[in-house]
This record gives sequence, structure tokens and C-alpha cells, in this order.
Amino acid sequence: MKKSRAARVLSVAFLAACLVGAPLLSACSDESAAPEEKAPTEPTYAVQIFIDCEQNLIFSKYDVDVMVDGVEVGNIEHGGEATFEVELTRGQHELGFEEEGRTDPDGKTSFVVEGEGDAFAYRIRCTSDQIEIESIEDEPEEQETAAEQPEPSAEEGPVPDPQEEATPEAEAAPESSKYEYACVKRGPSYDLYYLIDLDEMTATYFGTNESGSMVMPCTGDLEGGLTIDYGDEGFVERLQYKQPGDDSVVILTDGSGFDWEFEKADVAEAEAVLESVG
Repeated sequence: MKKSRAARVLSVAFLAACLVGAPLLSACSDESAAPEEKAPTEPTYAVQIFIDCEQNLIFSKYDVDVMVDGVEVGNIEHGGEATFEVELTRGQHELGFEEEGRTDPDGKTSFVVEGEGDAFAYRIRCTSDQIEIESIEDEPEEQETAAEQPEPSAEEGPVPDPQEEATPEAEAAPESSKYEYACVKRGPSYDLYYLIDLDEMTATYFGTNESGSMVMPCTGDLEGGLTIDYGDEGFVERLQYKQPGDDSVVILTDGSGFDWEFEKADVAEAEAVLESVG
């Protein structure tokens, strides 16, 4: 059947419209496919976070996971210390702590990053229901007394050294002590001590962090291993020379099986510290 004149006219008109519209559709398609410009990336800065975990006497001696903005950045052993370096943007961030492998107990605080090289320091204390957090202020710089001392004049002569002036009487040995041995683990913010009385077979534990002191019975000796009994369902610690016959360094194995290195301390010095902390 032959198409009518009107049908042929419509077919021609439709074909012409398709030919004219195709480039327009192609242009629209190209414009829609054009990639969007990405927003500029906010710069990050290297930030250091120092953590000092205070060592407990007996309980809550767990390790701690450290998180920044909800992301774990590392782990710190109970009683230890560590520095973590993270890349952070400028502004406020969240610092969190959790018992290793658990979400409770925990603790959180916040800090503000201002730029490259920012550093933060915190002391944490592990308890049964939370992790306490304390910001550590900048440690005071060592006194520059030596640099500040005026140079002596020719008439005055050299400034005497106080240590050289000490007389034998001033350096007289202290009275006899009931303790035979003392050791210390020194930290950046506090020290931990043990005083050993081998006559009464007791070990006195104390620190300069206002944690008080404890006196526990012990058995054995430092050469073969001194077992300290906390009297809490078999909770014990063990002190032993690191090297046989050398009392300069001892190893403390705590109730969780972790080893801590203590160095020999002067008994009189340790007793003075014990008296000051009560």
C-alpha cells in the first residue's frame, strides 16, 4: 500500500528533527559527564601524644588500648609509658582509653591541635570501673643555677664547690637500718620502691605518686628469687637479681607475669622517701 502524501511529509519532518537534535543531545550528555571538581584536602600535622600509665599495687593491672577519634593507634602495657605520633587536622580531637580487648572500663578526654609539632602528655590510672586521665603539665626545666652564678672577682677568688666543702662529719653514715636492700624503678613523673627486711622477711612497697605503702611477707632470697605474698588469693610477685651475684639490677615479675627492671637504691635514701610518703 502506498503512503499518503501527509504521511510522507511527517516522516521527512521527524527525520529532520532527529538529525538536528542529535548534536544537542550529545552536547548535553558530554556536559553531564564532565567530572566534578574535588574539594581541597584539609592539611594534617604530625602530633605526638605521650602516655604514662601509673602502676597499681595489686588490682586493675590491665594493659590499655589508646584511640584517637575512635581509631586505635596503639597499646600501652600497665605501668609503662609510650609516645604515639599521629597525623591530625587542625581543631579538636578525642583521646580515648580502653582496657585491652574490651570497651569497659574506659576513659576519654579531648585536645586541640593548632599546628605542626604539637605535643600532649597524659597520665592514666586504671581502676575497676574507669580509666582516670590527668594532663601532665610541662616539666619544669632544670634550674640553671650554674649558668646564673656570677663570676668571681679576682679579690673574691673562685667560688667553692659545695660538694668539695663537705666534711667527713657531714658525710657520716646514717644509723643502722633494719633493711638490707632497696631498689627503685624511676619514671618521668614518679618512682616506685621496694625495701627488703631479710631479718623479719618483709618487703615494703611504696611510690612517690601518693599511692601509699604496703608491707608484705616474703620468702626466699634475692639470689634465687624472693617471693612477695600480697595475701590476696595467691597474688604474689617475685624479685630476683638480673645477673647471679650482681645486686645492681633486680627483675620484678608481677602477678600478671610481666617483668619490670629495678635498680639498686641507697637504703637511707629509700627510707627517707618512705618517711615522706607515709
